[in-house]
Amino acid sequence: MYKNTLMDITKRLLLAICIYIDYSTCLAQSQLPENFLYQGVVTDDSTKNTIPFVNIFNESKRQGYSSDENGKFVIEAEIGDTLILSAIGYFSEVFFIPDTLSGNNITLKLEPRIYEIGEVYIKTMPSYQKLKQDFLKYKMPAAP
Repeated sequence: MYKNTLMDITKRLLLAICIYIDYSTCLAQSQLPENFLYQGVVTDDSTKNTIPFVNIFNESKRQGYSSDENGKFVIEAEIGDTLILSAIGYFSEVFFIPDTLSGNNITLKLEPRIYEIGEVYIKTMPSYQKLKQDFLKYKMPAAP
């Protein structure tokens, strides 16, 4: 009789521990932020062509990603994260993942950046020796 009572207590205690562990696991999972895999493409705002190898930085998670040669990407993010996009020849862009985003497909656009440089003069030197002499004589202007 004493042995059966001890077995009942042990079984009930083991059942209570299992229920507690299951409940705490469910509670912990419900408090985790919802991470999603977003996929999409980065396009040129004016030509609508895809932009290859765009840097995509998730500032909220401190993780970096890149688009492929076709401008396609897959990133892990959650609602409210801040993405910073940058590519050579384009202005950097900041994108917030809104809670109204339907689905997991995103099309991101970058605006082209035109670089203008001043006139460039090209002249020939009579010989390599003359170039070397002129180079060695050249005085660098003082820094402001």
